[in-house]
Amino acid sequence: MKKILQLILLSTLLSSCGTVRYQAVYKVETSGSKNSVVGKSTSLIDAFASAHILSFRPNDTNNDTLLCQGIPYHIFTFWFEPSQSNDTIAINLWYWGMGKKKHYLEALDQLEDSLHATFGDKMNVSIKQDSRKK
Repeated sequence: MKKILQLILLSTLLSSCGTVRYQAVYKVETSGSKNSVVGKSTSLIDAFASAHILSFRPNDTNNDTLLCQGIPYHIFTFWFEPSQSNDTIAINLWYWGMGKKKHYLEALDQLEDSLHATFGDKMNVSIKQDSRKK
């Protein structure tokens, strides 16, 4: 009986934590160099990480991928993917967060605003969000 109560208590505690899964793809037309888009985007992501006290995780497998993490249990993955014709580059973002504290969704909106301010009409956005907030 004691183990059953412990399992019920544990499942209640875990279910009270909200999770967020957020995917966004920002496609930018590359009128100039691919490196220019990647450089500007990386600067914006660095500013985003500094403003929200995120730490970068080392990534040895791919130089075009940036991994950041926040407290508690928030993971951001950014990677750059040029189109086959090299006329656009996709800035992909996957975010996963867990915990009762406010999630980083407002911060992600600010990052999107910064990208829009930098790239203007050359950017196309696709967002998929799956949240379970309690």
